[in-house]
Parts: sequence; C-alpha cells; structure tokens
Amino acid sequence: MRIALAWIVEAPLTSITVRYERYVRGFQALGHDVVTVCHKAAAVCYEFPTLTTDDLSSFCDPMYWKSIGADLVLVVSWLSFPNVI
Repeated sequence: MRIALAWIVEAPLTSITVRYERYVRGFQALGHDVVTVCHKAAAVCYEFPTLTTDDLSSFCDPMYWKSIGADLVLVVSWLSFPNVI
C-alpha cells in the first residue's frame, strides 16, 4: 500500500511536535511504501522520502492528491487548518 503523510503548511517537519519519522518507520516496518507530502520549505533537513510543492494551494486541489497515487493519505491537522482540509 502506498501511504502519503501530509503536512499542509510551511513549518519545517523537523521542528513540529508531531514526529512524522515515527509514522514513516512504523508504516515501512509493516511493508508499506511511505512518502511525506509537504511544502518545499517544510522538507528542509527532513531525511525521509518527500513529494514537495512550492504552492500551498496545491493541497486544496483534488487532482494534486490524485496525481500522488496514494492508497491512503494521513493528514495531521489542528483546528487552525480547516480552510485547507
């Protein structure tokens, strides 16, 4: 199964409280293909497979998500993100 972990803001993945690398390792240990989908700025120093975009509005486009080819997308969010989700 191809799993996309989505981070839909520019904050660096290495500085947030949600440890995406734990999700990556866990899903990989179960035999899944995992990629983190995020803004280019969020991927700085993040050492796991990523698909990045320069345009945050991409995350609001259903065709963008379809193009990733994921079987499952896991979006970590807070209440401040409802306009994107």
